[in-house]
Amino acid sequence: MILQGANIPVTSDAEAELHDRGVLCVPDVVANSGGVICAAAEYRGAGRVEAFAEIDEKIRAATAELIDRTRHGTLTPRAAAIAMAQERLGKAIALRRKF
Repeated sequence: MILQGANIPVTSDAEAELHDRGVLCVPDVVANSGGVICAAAEYRGAGRVEAFAEIDEKIRAATAELIDRTRHGTLTPRAAAIAMAQERLGKAIALRRKF
């Protein structure tokens, strides 16, 4: 993760310390997912406006889910993001097996 506005890498130890202090660090796998979302939208034929709307919607939803998971448990934001990714990959793999 990069500290916003400072271009300074944040180590996993620093992320844990910030979490312990109540500072939310949105991991890069959530914050930087816009490129992948945009590529998927463009593949489906979406234009610029639609792609940006989808990016906004999905990153906001993922961030909200991340916040919920960290507030209601002992997970750090990075651990929550990894769990979210693993769950989504599991669902995608299950769908792929059906076709």
